[in-house]
Amino acid sequence: MERTAGRYLALLLAFVMVLTGSGQVFAVDTADTADSPSEIVEEVAPEESPDSSVLEESIRLDRKLGQVTIQLAADSGMLPAGTELNIEQIKVKGTLAESFLDSRFKNYLVYDISLKDEEGNEVQPDGGVDLSFLNLPFDGPVEVLYLEDRWLEKAKDSKGTFSEPVHDLEVLDTDIASDEVVVTTDHFSIYVVGEYSLATYQFNADNVFISEQVVKNGDLLVEPASPNKEGHKFTGWYVEGEDSPIDFSEPVAFSNDEDFKLQVYAGFTAVYYVYFIYDGDIVTTKEVVPGETTDAHDITLIVSEPGWALDYWSVTENGQPFDFANTPINENLKLYAVTVEGWEVYFNTQGGTQVLPKYIPFNQPKENQIGTFQLPTPPTRQGYTFLRWNDKADGTGNNFGAGTLINSSHVDGQGVLHLYAIWQGQTGISYSLVYWQENADDDGYSYVATVGRTGRAGNTIVVADADRRPNRYTYFSYKGYDSNVRIKGDGSA
Repeated sequence: MERTAGRYLALLLAFVMVLTGSGQVFAVDTADTADSPSEIVEEVAPEESPDSSVLEESIRLDRKLGQVTIQLAADSGMLPAGTELNIEQIKVKGTLAESFLDSRFKNYLVYDISLKDEEGNEVQPDGGVDLSFLNLPFDGPVEVLYLEDRWLEKAKDSKGTFSEPVHDLEVLDTDIASDEVVVTTDHFSIYVVGEYSLATYQFNADNVFISEQVVKNGDLLVEPASPNKEGHKFTGWYVEGEDSPIDFSEPVAFSNDEDFKLQVYAGFTAVYYVYFIYDGDIVTTKEVVPGETTDAHDITLIVSEPGWALDYWSVTENGQPFDFANTPINENLKLYAVTVEGWEVYFNTQGGTQVLPKYIPFNQPKENQIGTFQLPTPPTRQGYTFLRWNDKADGTGNNFGAGTLINSSHVDGQGVLHLYAIWQGQTGISYSLVYWQENADDDGYSYVATVGRTGRAGNTIVVADADRRPNRYTYFSYKGYDSNVRIKGDGSA
């Protein structure tokens, strides 16, 4: 029994010596003797202690500047241990931020907020933290902005000229409860807490209230649906006392001194409508101010009946021609297309812009079947000048100009006249000579160079002697060039 107790005592003393010595833990063999500890046979590394550079608990930091208290609340692991909250209230007079903030807020405070670790190094949180502003000296709605440091640059340089404005700012989502404004952020720099005014726009149409919108300076209004008023055309929404309608694509701009309300009214102007009708369908509608005249010059009508063309417009079906020039419009008016038999003309622009077909009505009496050609708008073609219309593609046939009489000898069996645009190529049009050299080890060719030249569009390229001299390239002799290549009007030949 004594031997057993002594063995336990020796074992206990051995562990006490180990733990109170170097701080290391050792494995001890006690099998040989109970009187003394055995030799040390293995060293066991200590367990790692928690990293003291990261907080294990959530943190709350407070700073007070005047009556305003600013608090930071971060969850565990978001900030290094010993992080300090540094806050400086700054002035923006003379900086890029001044005019912007003055126009956006009626009152505001600007803070430079930063976080520093124990060694004084600036740090940012590892995720979102809550930043609270308490006891702000504001009565109205509040907005919080995050600005980059560049906003604090001087608005004028040494020569007195304004710097380019910067636009890197962020409007933060705010949670407002009683006297506390809270935002969540993961970076710190310049913060602006501002009180802004509200403008109420009340929209009315013909003495009827439509809707109301409440906005702050810099917001966009949403355009209400356009109202209708019989015999009138809607011209826009007008703020009371203003001559120009609201531009809903532009942010609202107003003084931030106090909240206010604006009346907005729908603008109308009296108008009559002229409806152009063909085959029972309205093909075009024109708006006409009461007492003014209109015309049909810009109305293109495609007549669906083969061999027929538009002759004129009338207030009744198949009635007399309407006198556009001398008839003031003082009511809504319907005009009907009156058609007449005639020749159909197709235009082949030969590389130019499209020209729609035309119908040439027969002159009176109809039995003569003679029509007067009406010139369409000339087509265009890059690198060319339009000359005339001809019934042969090469221009060797009959020319057709304004007033040319068309009869049955000009049309085919279907009553169709085919006309071709005749062009003259312009001079000074670019083209390229591309040189290739035969490969020494195969039958292929390798690109060498491109040389630019100019000529008249449409002409066949003839390579000058100077551009094909035999000794142009050492060890190579001239072989030939592609024939029958014409200069293209776009310079791509």
